[in-house]
Amino acid sequence: MHSTEPKESGAKTRILEQSMALFMKRGVRSVTMDDIAQELGISKKTIYQHFDNKAHIVREVAQAHCRQNEMEFEAIAKDAKNAIDELVKIMQWLVETLKEMAPNLIYEIQKYYPDAWQTFHHYENEFVLAEVKDNLRRGIEEGLYRPDINVEIVARMRVAQVDIGFDETIFPRKKFGQLPVQVEMLKFYMHGITTPKGKEVLESYFQQYDLD
Repeated sequence: MHSTEPKESGAKTRILEQSMALFMKRGVRSVTMDDIAQELGISKKTIYQHFDNKAHIVREVAQAHCRQNEMEFEAIAKDAKNAIDELVKIMQWLVETLKEMAPNLIYEIQKYYPDAWQTFHHYENEFVLAEVKDNLRRGIEEGLYRPDINVEIVARMRVAQVDIGFDETIFPRKKFGQLPVQVEMLKFYMHGITTPKGKEVLESYFQQYDLD
């Protein structure tokens, strides 16, 4: 009994990790249960012992991805020298993540896997929103962000901005690309919230990391 549970948990974790890797590389629609089984060297029957179907895998991959992002964002916030340093490091993380992500991944989850997409929405509206608010308050206290900012409104605006960047009807990915849109929006946001002192700090980071 005691030896079976860790083994089952380990197998499920491996399935989720391999599925996430395949989804990131190829998108969701083109990856089959056979593909996942083949990559892991196991049978589909083994996969079905842990997951009801592919939608179940996509949903749990989304949950695992959100948990992973939470840990990374919390580490960035903890290690950041100031509020702008935190945003620049998030920008660098975003660039690397989108470079590795299949360009059709977000669109396919939005269109074909509503439960998984709802997971991302909940993550945005709870964790990400709280992180944005904390960063805004920190930046105001440090004199880097404008003191007249309405934190509640601007934080929600920033979260909505991310969603708009992935909206195919506004920014078709084949015309604009996901990475340029998200980076441009984040730069626009950062310039909008900073004080003259903050703009100097921001410009120094942009020059240091060649982010212009």
